[in-house]
Amino acid sequence: MNLTLLVAIIYILLVIIICLRIVYETRSTTKTMAYLLFTIFIPVIGMIFYVTFGINYWRRKLYDKKSVKDKKMLEKLKAEMQVYAAECVTATDIPVGNNKELALMLAKELNSPLTRRNKVKLLINGEEKFPEVLD
Repeated sequence: MNLTLLVAIIYILLVIIICLRIVYETRSTTKTMAYLLFTIFIPVIGMIFYVTFGINYWRRKLYDKKSVKDKKMLEKLKAEMQVYAAECVTATDIPVGNNKELALMLAKELNSPLTRRNKVKLLINGEEKFPEVLD
């Protein structure tokens, strides 16, 4: 009796886990409903069918490769940004003055890119904005 109860509990937990995975990972509502109904009303075959055909392993593999490339690119960009920020701070054409430490801290800690030769102009309305944007 205890063995059948344990098998039933494991089976119910497995069905719940598969159903939650279907709800969270399937983009199409029609597919989600079909997989859920198939899994609930024909449980063993429905679960095997979803695991075999419902999970897009190719797309996962593609995104995993892309995320590795993106992380490498992000690290490279951060390193280049810190070098550029240091160059901006040490450049003679911008008046950093007493704020050199603050500028370096912003560049390193907050990953805030520093740029040179920026201008700020307050634009009140569209009549002022559009000619500036077009320039």
